[in-house]
Amino acid sequence: TDDLIKYADSKGYYEIYADLDFEGLKWPTAFGDDEFSGRIFGNGHTISNVSFESTERGKLNNGLFASISETASIENVEFKNITHTINIMSTAQGANFGLFAGSVKNGAEFNNVTIDGKIIIGDDCEGLATSTGHSIGKVTGIGSVSGVMAEITVEKANPANESFNIEIDGDVITIVKVTE
Repeated sequence: TDDLIKYADSKGYYEIYADLDFEGLKWPTAFGDDEFSGRIFGNGHTISNVSFESTERGKLNNGLFASISETASIENVEFKNITHTINIMSTAQGANFGLFAGSVKNGAEFNNVTIDGKIIIGDDCEGLATSTGHSIGKVTGIGSVSGVMAEITVEKANPANESFNIEIDGDVITIVKVTE
């Protein structure tokens, strides 16, 4: 885990030889901020307990991987207990949010990849109900991930907040302002 954090590069080649637990550790910014164009060969191992938060209004792609390029390849790996908290009032035009990736370009390859986790919609997200030009999805904000199996739940950080509701249609998540 420490080596992945220390040497993370969005263009890197990674072969995983043991399960990696990120409990209490920060996911590499090279993956969460940059376009991933490298390769990950998981050898059947698990990357677990990654938690991250989207709060930057100007950030266009938000997910475990900010974006995944057409040359990227990820295979034989399980991402388990991944938590993406979205807590932002409004976004830049074209912002994308997903648990796995904000955006995925055509041509990216996925084989035997699973992701298990949750998206938490924070109290500050009421503004997303009235802002336009953004995409929120369970797996990706935009793009296809054929070859990725996902078990993702979506919940409010504060269920008592009645200023907005969450609607889910397949993979698409919509935040709807409650009118009185």
